[in-house]
Amino acid sequence: MKRIDVYSDSVERDDTLGLVHDGEPFTGELVDAWGDTLLSLVTYHNGRRHGPVKEWYEDGTLKSEGTNQNGIAVGTLREWHNNGALAVEKLFNDRGELVSEKHWDEDGAPEPYRPTGMPE
Repeated sequence: MKRIDVYSDSVERDDTLGLVHDGEPFTGELVDAWGDTLLSLVTYHNGRRHGPVKEWYEDGTLKSEGTNQNGIAVGTLREWHNNGALAVEKLFNDRGELVSEKHWDEDGAPEPYRPTGMPE
C-alpha cells in the first residue's frame, strides 16, 4: 500500500476528488509524524477516507481509532485520555449516523453525555 506524508508529499484537497496526490485521487495511507513518532494514519481509497484511522499522542500512546467507509465514520470510534484510559466510545451505523455515545473521565468513571454546546 502506498504511504505518503502529510507535509513532505504534494497533497491537496479537492471538493470533488477528495484527497489528491500528484493530480490523482489518492489511494493509500496518509501519515503525520513527529520525527520517528507516528501521530496519525488515515487510509484513503480514490481520494476518500476509507479504512482505518488512528491518532497517537507524542509519547506513542493511542489517542483515537476508528473506521471510515466512503468518507463517513462507521462502526466504533474510540478516544483515549493521554494516560491511556478510555475517554469516549461512539458507535456509528453504516450511514454514518451516531447510534450511541459514552464518556469516561481520566480515572475510568462514567461521565454523562453532553451534546456539544450544552452548558455543564
